Amino acid sequence: MINRWNWVNTNWPSGYTKIGSINYHSLVEYQNMLYVFGGFGFKGSGTNNLWKLSGNNWEIVKCLGKIPPPRFKHKAVVTSDLMWVYGGCRSGTKPLNDFYCFNFTNLKWKRVKTKKPPPGRHSHSFVVLDENRIVLHGGIGPDNVPLNDLWLFSIPKKKWIKLEPQDGKLHPMRRHRHTSVVINGEMFVFAGTDGRVRLNNLSKCQFFSTCVKWISLNPFGDIPDPRRDHTAASYKDKM
Repeated sequence: MINRWNWVNTNWPSGYTKIGSINYHSLVEYQNMLYVFGGFGFKGSGTNNLWKLSGNNWEIVKCLGKIPPPRFKHKAVVTSDLMWVYGGCRSGTKPLNDFYCFNFTNLKWKRVKTKKPPPGRHSHSFVVLDENRIVLHGGIGPDNVPLNDLWLFSIPKKKWIKLEPQDGKLHPMRRHRHTSVVINGEMFVFAGTDGRVRLNNLSKCQFFSTCVKWISLNPFGDIPDPRRDHTAASYKDKM
């Protein structure tokens, strides 16, 4: 079991000293390599660079196709050989509702156009439910108000479906800057903020064919302090 942190020294391509100080970017893994897209740069604006870390070596990916505009506070996930990027924001603009797909095999971006997409947002969660479905939850909407809606994207059908709580019962809290992970087909949502205070509550979402069931959990043990802008990952049956 690994129980210690190690500093990793990395190498940069000619002409670059470092990526530069960025935050609110996305980070995904594909075939044992890390990919960093977008983010809020040290120059005070968003970026749309895609960086790859292979071993200890960074390189900027020379992309083809319809490259997304610069952005930050977006989210990205990977299914098969594809990276999906949804939403985010740009300086001085409303939250974005555009949707892009990057193919790792041919390095080509493509905008995914769908009917009736979710409202634009940033600071949401975006997770893979299975190889055919991606789930979008919460975030800050066009009116600068936290959201609590839940959307499912069917990859084969290229279609968004809004999923409502079972029998109109328990709705989750409105929140943004939270995290979600999927374990055994269920989505666990942790912390974030409702726009007033930082949270540390934990909810579970169970998926059915046309609806979902939200369950507010009461964990015990060393419960994390309230937080936002954190990250979370799943490993086996743990978050």
